[in-house]
Amino acid sequence: MHAHDIQPGMLGQQRRKLTRPENGDIRNIHLHQNSAYELPFPGETFEVVYYVTVLQEIPDPVRALREAGRVVKSTGVIAISEWLRYPDYVLASTTLQLGQKAGLKHDRTCGNLWQYTVRLHK
Repeated sequence: MHAHDIQPGMLGQQRRKLTRPENGDIRNIHLHQNSAYELPFPGETFEVVYYVTVLQEIPDPVRALREAGRVVKSTGVIAISEWLRYPDYVLASTTLQLGQKAGLKHDRTCGNLWQYTVRLHK
């Protein structure tokens, strides 16, 4: 599993969480500092690309979704989850529109107004 962030502070926070005793058995997460616009992987590498309450934090979410589309396999899924309690929450319809602008197709949406996951594919 690969976790990406452009901010060193966010990666440091994740690193600290991974060193907690209750997370001692988690050894398969690799942290990367890089832009969501230029992921350091060849095309069609992953089965799943998952954004959790972060897509709206990225200045150009459509560009980030295009890059996710590049690295996800043709049979893979790009999933975006949002929770209403986060300050940059947007409705699922807005997230779906961003995916469509990125050239992705809607698979399904799960959840409700309070929390949802939009699933997209190539």
